[in-house]
Amino acid sequence: MFTKPQTRFPTPQPVSKTLSDVEGGDLLLLHVDDWQDLDKFYNHPLAKHKLQWGKPISKNVAYKNFHPIFINDKTETHPQMSFIDQFVVPLNIAQGLYLYGIGGSLKKEQNTSNLELPEVSMLIINNYYWLHGRD
Repeated sequence: MFTKPQTRFPTPQPVSKTLSDVEGGDLLLLHVDDWQDLDKFYNHPLAKHKLQWGKPISKNVAYKNFHPIFINDKTETHPQMSFIDQFVVPLNIAQGLYLYGIGGSLKKEQNTSNLELPEVSMLIINNYYWLHGRD
């Protein structure tokens, strides 16, 4: 199990009123180290395997790239994770089951915190350590 210093949640800051498309709402946050199933998925054979990632047609990005969900950086002592469930493209059943397991685990995670994000505010976080989504 990985340990980390006590988590402090960042405070959302107001941004320029010119960002009229920024809507308020509830944000779900989970620090990767706080994920109860981290060891299970971090130590899985597919954790560091390069998976295919693509974008929806609406994003106008035709290319696909490959990278693992968990990033091994020799300078870091804590796991780093890059996961967007809408963009990963499983190429076989094993990958599909692994990704399905991650999604299910994250949905039932109890260490997730709910943070109200006021209108015309944004939160800047390190996406490799914080998993986030809308509630």
